[in-house]
Amino acid sequence: MASWIKLFLVCLSIVILDVGAGILAIKAEKAQSEEASPCEAKSKTLAYKLGLGAVILMLVAFIITDTFTNRHQFRQQSEPARKPASMRVALVTYVLAWAIFILGIALTGTAASTGDPKRRLPCSFSKHHLLAIGGVLCFIEAVVCVTYHLAANTGEKNS
Repeated sequence: MASWIKLFLVCLSIVILDVGAGILAIKAEKAQSEEASPCEAKSKTLAYKLGLGAVILMLVAFIITDTFTNRHQFRQQSEPARKPASMRVALVTYVLAWAIFILGIALTGTAASTGDPKRRLPCSFSKHHLLAIGGVLCFIEAVVCVTYHLAANTGEKNS
């Protein structure tokens, strides 16, 4: 019973953090589009602060996912056809979660960095809606990470 409570709390924290990151990234996109010129800012802009907050929340959600998910079953040397379906789902979502995480951090971090006067990134990054795309990736990461966590942690009991 306690393991299901732990499973529920970890999934809930992943969803809350990733949804919060997505909302912050979308608000950063809106703030960036309302600014006169994000490249001529003398101090860190609101879009930069919100984008950085989104990156941090996404990072914390991924760390929680990676820390509380059992991966020892990936190291088993059985044939892929003989592995339980939940283990195969866990493996696919593990790779997908890493890919979404890296892409989301890269897009959100790069787009948010245009609001930092110390970094001299091209202003064209702010015109491609990278913060909004990063925000959508945060929502997708929530679904993938919860699926990965559930498949990996319930799969060990079934095998």
